[in-house]
Parts: sequence; structure tokens; C-alpha cells
Amino acid sequence: MAVVFGFGGLYNHSSDANIYFHRDYRNKQMVFTATADIAAGEACFVNYYQGSDEEVDPANLDFNAYEKA
Repeated sequence: MAVVFGFGGLYNHSSDANIYFHRDYRNKQMVFTATADIAAGEACFVNYYQGSDEEVDPANLDFNAYEKA
């Protein structure tokens, strides 16, 4: 379970999100990345259901997987 403070707690849900997030286990933080340019005044959305709630061994994760896609 994670509790996100700062701007991360303000993003609304959309199944057509313009922000992707992933857990950075090494630095104990959530990382939010825009999937495309976001214009001034445009709303920021994340998909609340992205990912999985399964337990993950951080030693087996590729922390740069999204950047490679």
C-alpha cells in the first residue's frame, strides 16, 4: 500500500490517462511521467487501476521498463 502526498494526490482518474506512474522501490517514491505533452490548463489524469497489487520482489524489477517502451 502507498499513500501519495504532494501533486500526486491531486490527479483524477481516467481510463485514457495522460500520466503514467510507477513505484520506485529503491528510492521509496512514486514517479509520475507524462505520456505526451500536457498543455497549460489541461487536466492531468492517471489510471487508478494501472498495475497490480501483487507483492513484488524489487530485486526482480526492471526500474527503467517504461522508458524502454
